[in-house]
Amino acid sequence: MLKEISLNEEPHGIYPIKWVQAGILDNVPSPLVRVTTCGSLKIEVLYMADTQSSLGHYHTVSLERSRKGSSTGLTLLKMLASLPGHYASKDWLTEHLSSTRNYESDDEEEWGRGFVRVDNVVYLLRHLLCSQSISWHENVRKVLVSYVRNHRESGPGYQLAGEPLLWLDVDSIISSFKKAVSLEKQGKDACSYWEHVHALASKGSYLSDEPYSDWAKDKRLEIEGYLRHCVHRIHHFYLSSDRENREEQAIMLLRQYWQTHLTDEDILRPLMELLGKNARVQEALDCYQRLCERLAMEEEAPDPQTLEIAQNLHSHRGQEKDEALTPFSIVNTQPIIIRAVGNENRDEAKLTFMQKNASVENGKPFFLPDGLSQAPLWRRLSRTLEDHHASLPLLSAENDKVLPSISTAISEGIMTAAAHLGGGFDMDMPRRQLLQQIFGMATASIFLSPSSLQSTASNIEQFISQCDANISGCWQLMNGCNIVMVQSVLSTWLPSLDRLVKQPSKYQKKLAHLATEGYILAGLITILQQNYSEAEWCCVQAVNYSRLADDVNLYVAALKHLATKYLDANYPLKMLQTYQKALNSINDVSPLLRSRTYLGLALAYARCKQEKEAFDYLGLAQETFPEKPEDDSSFTFADCGITSLNHYGGLIYLEFNQPDKALHIFDEVNTLQLKGLASERTVIEIMNCQAEAALMQQDLELSSTLLAKGIEGAMKLHSKKRLQESQMIYQKMCHQWPHEAKVRALATLFPPEMN
Repeated sequence: MLKEISLNEEPHGIYPIKWVQAGILDNVPSPLVRVTTCGSLKIEVLYMADTQSSLGHYHTVSLERSRKGSSTGLTLLKMLASLPGHYASKDWLTEHLSSTRNYESDDEEEWGRGFVRVDNVVYLLRHLLCSQSISWHENVRKVLVSYVRNHRESGPGYQLAGEPLLWLDVDSIISSFKKAVSLEKQGKDACSYWEHVHALASKGSYLSDEPYSDWAKDKRLEIEGYLRHCVHRIHHFYLSSDRENREEQAIMLLRQYWQTHLTDEDILRPLMELLGKNARVQEALDCYQRLCERLAMEEEAPDPQTLEIAQNLHSHRGQEKDEALTPFSIVNTQPIIIRAVGNENRDEAKLTFMQKNASVENGKPFFLPDGLSQAPLWRRLSRTLEDHHASLPLLSAENDKVLPSISTAISEGIMTAAAHLGGGFDMDMPRRQLLQQIFGMATASIFLSPSSLQSTASNIEQFISQCDANISGCWQLMNGCNIVMVQSVLSTWLPSLDRLVKQPSKYQKKLAHLATEGYILAGLITILQQNYSEAEWCCVQAVNYSRLADDVNLYVAALKHLATKYLDANYPLKMLQTYQKALNSINDVSPLLRSRTYLGLALAYARCKQEKEAFDYLGLAQETFPEKPEDDSSFTFADCGITSLNHYGGLIYLEFNQPDKALHIFDEVNTLQLKGLASERTVIEIMNCQAEAALMQQDLELSSTLLAKGIEGAMKLHSKKRLQESQMIYQKMCHQWPHEAKVRALATLFPPEMN
């Protein structure tokens, strides 16, 4: 019945099999298919059975080696696996399969776009699930995905087979869970079943590649509930047993779960208690710190029970009683370490702006943030500072007369260094004068010590004035391509400002306002370098300081920038939730921020495939946009102009497969640029969007021209993110036109390290 064949497939797995009856067929090896949905989706198909050992050899299905349309067949499998009884009507499948397809999915030109014939997709899925090595594979395929006749009212549909023919991990999880519960009711040991549930469910989130598909949510929540329950049961079993290293096993179990569920305090509390009991207090407090950081992003605080455990652990380390923990005290007193939301496997990101001290310490003029010390501008500037370092005293209220001469010398040094760079640093006289002013003010804060800032009101007022002018200049530079300069200058005064704003004073609200704008700028810069974790942290800091500044416009602007970072990091649901927070203050903000909030909500809903809501909010954004946005009180820090309507409006049309409308809207930016209403940074960003729209239109000439301009702009902007976007479009073009010399020639425009 099964014959051994030569397959050019992925490495095969070997599992036990049984011989069963399937309908009219006798001695069918089972399972014929093994489907894993937790973690990475994996389909293993039986291709050889050993009757002597009752072992089956399975190969992993590879879409790259499958026929066209297989990914749509895979989507059908995901849907059936997620629905009750693994059944769906043809009407339901027609509606939902069509909505999942787009122009780039499978290169299936002969299928057309939009409407999908369900029968064709079922045919593809059946071929994915059943190897041709089975002699009667056609009959088996119809059993694996069976046609179900219903009454006329319900209509026919399709059902995915279950055990014994098809093994599905979520079915195994549910059956093992029910068996464990039944055994415990009888007073019997059920640990092996709980461990089986844990082994399957802990591999990863259910269908992790379908985070926003409504049809997968119920099953995902169901499996999450089973996993959480079994972790508690296994933890209880370990601690009540007499097995060796039971506490260490419990710690490993709890930590593994908690690392992907950071805000689950019911798991964290026993983990912290066990760590403390085993003399690992610092490790327990580190876990508490990570909880505080994540909750701070949600504007929430730890549960009082969790705080009490942390306080007890803290006191056991011999701390003074008057240093008792508050919900966020650990976060405020230790280096900030965060993880990007939605991806707990991302490397820990330490905030570079806060790692270095901006004053003269340890015999050096100042310390640079990580990554900046290698920037060409700073390499040249550091030589100037080293030449003058021996004669530079710390500034204080008594010797601050040396500041003007130092500022002049250093600003001239910076301009000299910038001139040596050439290229993107060529500038006209107004911009050169602006830079001289900014750097003159920035260098003042390089040499300010924290003690001098705290000593007199005049020093603080001088520092505020310098930061205020500096921020205004940096916003102007952000409209061009001098991002590297802004990044370098920002690092010279933001750490000092951050320390100063935490001290209660009559200047605190103003300092908090400046810190908010500083961190907004920092977030804009870091996202262009694809540092998503640090960009998120900067924007969270901006949100926190905006509340301290007691400025609703600033608060909503900070939320807007945080939401944009989630957009850039491809977390649309998090983006939507953040804009919804801003919506609570919509009646209290300026017209520009009101329009920009509606605009952000429109794109967030579009990314979540909610078309009606997307266009409703787009209409609100257009209706409420002010005639003269430059006169709006929030114009500077909102980082929003008339081109924002074009940018986001075009992206929304792209989300719903309307490239013609998107391209028309994007093209309007060229006219706005000629009128001086579009910043160079925005034009460069939209260039890639235009290329994407032209690609969707299958316009080779236009997409090639636009992509070339996009690559040039990204390099001028020194933006890794824009370059990566250009590269992704280039790869799509290679897929669309694999033999076009014009497309291949675009590769030479990228930096050598990207080829």
